[in-house]
Amino acid sequence: MVQFFSLFIVLLVISALAINGWYNITRGRWETGPDGSKKWVGKIFNFWGKFLQQHTSGIEYYTNDEFLKEFSKIREFFKDDDIHEIVSNGIIAKSMNAKKAALLFTYARKMGVNISLTDQPETEGHKSGTAVTIYKEIFKYKIPYWLRYPLGECLSCAASFYGTICWIFFYYLLKDSGYTFLSELSFVFKAGLWVIFLVSLSYLNELVFNINYSKSK
Repeated sequence: MVQFFSLFIVLLVISALAINGWYNITRGRWETGPDGSKKWVGKIFNFWGKFLQQHTSGIEYYTNDEFLKEFSKIREFFKDDDIHEIVSNGIIAKSMNAKKAALLFTYARKMGVNISLTDQPETEGHKSGTAVTIYKEIFKYKIPYWLRYPLGECLSCAASFYGTICWIFFYYLLKDSGYTFLSELSFVFKAGLWVIFLVSLSYLNELVFNINYSKSK
């Protein structure tokens, strides 16, 4: 029995290392060039990460308290007399020339804020100027999260899919190698060990990743 549990732990470690290895070599990211074009770059098998990341994008504007929360990040850019009015979904500021608008975009990008500028004509009760609104990008993934996460977007979740593959592989490897203890168990015990294996692996995946990350700093 001691030999079996020692072997069980070894299989867990090997599986965690294999899954972390696959996770690392499939990482990729979008890089934006000076001309605004985007290019996917990453590790040797980054195509898998790109496949999982397939999406369409849209924008959603902040309003009311959420807008004020985001606006506070770029508030220091404006002098008090630069702001004519604060409305529910933005501010009306003094008209900006191209230079000041470019500076605002640069500052907002540095603060992690996406802004949109439009000319605001004078209307009854409202001064003319530049309307500043803030938005966030919304991604609609082609592959739902309950598939993306186990397939490579979440190390803990990956234990369910890749862990099952590892479990089946090791099960038949041990059986063909003459180690019949596991195959002789009843279905209930086999299922129970499989669940314990996956739950333990989900924790071990994160542990191995964090150890590797801390050493890479």
